[in-house]
Amino acid sequence: ALGKLAWFVDSLAEFLPRLQREHSLPAWSACLNELLERFYLADEEEERLLQLIRSQLVEWQGALAEARFERPITADLVQDYLGSVLGEQRSSQRFLAGQVNFCTLMPMRSIPFKQVCLLGMNDGVYPRTLAPMGFDLMASASRRGDRSRRDDDRYLFLEALLSAQQGLYISYQGFSAQDNSAKVPSVLLAELVDYVRQGFVLAGDETLPDEQSGERLLKHLVVEHPLTPYSRNYFYPEAGSRLFTYAVDWLPALDPVAGAANFQSGELPLPPEWGKEQGLELAELLRFYRQPAKYFLNRRLKVWFELNEANIEDSEPFELDGLQHYQLKSLLLDSHLAQGNGPGRSDSVDKRRERLRLSGQLPQGWFGRLLLDDLDKQMGGLAERLRPWVAGDEAQKQAVEIDISLAQGQLQGWIDTQKGRQLIIKPGSFNGKDLLLGWIQHLCLSLSEAPGDTLLFDAKLSWRFPALAADEARPRLAALVALWQQGMKRPLPFFPNTAWDWFKAMEKDPDKPDAADKAALSRFNGGWMINGEGEDPYVARCFPELNDAVLTQLQELAREHLTSLHQTLEELK
Repeated sequence: ALGKLAWFVDSLAEFLPRLQREHSLPAWSACLNELLERFYLADEEEERLLQLIRSQLVEWQGALAEARFERPITADLVQDYLGSVLGEQRSSQRFLAGQVNFCTLMPMRSIPFKQVCLLGMNDGVYPRTLAPMGFDLMASASRRGDRSRRDDDRYLFLEALLSAQQGLYISYQGFSAQDNSAKVPSVLLAELVDYVRQGFVLAGDETLPDEQSGERLLKHLVVEHPLTPYSRNYFYPEAGSRLFTYAVDWLPALDPVAGAANFQSGELPLPPEWGKEQGLELAELLRFYRQPAKYFLNRRLKVWFELNEANIEDSEPFELDGLQHYQLKSLLLDSHLAQGNGPGRSDSVDKRRERLRLSGQLPQGWFGRLLLDDLDKQMGGLAERLRPWVAGDEAQKQAVEIDISLAQGQLQGWIDTQKGRQLIIKPGSFNGKDLLLGWIQHLCLSLSEAPGDTLLFDAKLSWRFPALAADEARPRLAALVALWQQGMKRPLPFFPNTAWDWFKAMEKDPDKPDAADKAALSRFNGGWMINGEGEDPYVARCFPELNDAVLTQLQELAREHLTSLHQTLEELK
């Protein structure tokens, strides 16, 4: 790769002086042909395009020879000439190249065709509306005879109508795909429809009133298509309807039984490559338990609901969203932990604060300062709690290999430890999902060759999972891996945060199951300024509501997999 780059740079250095000098056209032709040979390894399609450049150079050379023009010319002139002639060829290529031709409306293309189709004739699209240039003073004082783009488009539309010999098809988007609101056709199409309605009648309607005959004619000429391709009107049209479709793939959607069936009523078989021989990465297991429904739809059905849209705020922000809060607290925590206990620690933290203030990530003015002071105080306290447990040098850090044999296969991965313990740190507050992920990693660490404690720190509290014996950790981890296998066959009604809130409420007061159910519903549905797990698009697609059937399954899974977690977890003093 380095040799190819060196060759490329050397070739550029060789051609650059030649391209900067003036040459005669034969010399330019030889130079450009050599450049094409040197830099382009063309296939059959690309070779035709390169040959087009060569042929234009030959034609130009012949024209200049006839004119006895022998003076040297500059690279700019060669570039302008090739750009203009190749652009003309590109705009005219493939017109009348086959049985069906696609083109834009252009003058002098009014060649008779058996069928002419005009697509996308919406208002505002055609005739085109071109805003005049700011320096175009003629546009503000137009006179008779001045060119008008809208009048040109009207003439082109008339040419297209006259070109149709047997049939004319005009379509426009009549309804919005977002909210099904009506959209207006082009003014040219509206005028054409009015003209046809006033000037023609169907055979046999000659004696009807003008308004009635016009409505019957429009009903005969205009076809209104349904919004969806699986509309019943396409497959079971009424008498006299002209709706039809070749898309038989949509026909099963009309089956009342299939349409009412839940897509998750059955189970998918596990792929062959997910057998015992393949094994399972610890990172994949953790990814599954972060969002089981999302994992199933992504991995098994290849469905993604994320939209990569960057929304620009209309007003100046006075607060940060959840992600920005988390990122800012992570930066502040790293800054505190990186300083150690030396005399320059405060100065370094102040420098980091100043960089954050100048970075534009914070709200302006006192809002940003107050927010930074508050978050810095929180992260400073968390750093002080962490300092006795954080490794002071690289010798105290160790990456523990995970290679565990289970009935479901081999579980493999790595876990980072410090001073013989696993540290899980979150600048915010731990929720049920965080504790479950830490519990899975702790079970893996307990079955490794370097078992130890797992310490969990958030902004306010600290917890500890003490080291477990191997015979105690193995069945619990195997049960979680078995649940992963179930989650690969169908969406699991297991929502970590909802399950944890229900379990805690039941442990607090077993005699009040209604209160526990209410806590689960609150976490699932969310509320004011709180996003519920049920609002996630993947969960909403698989489980639109936390009904009694789903809640019952959730409770069973919570009892099975969270009991040992709750019993082992202890607060770190």
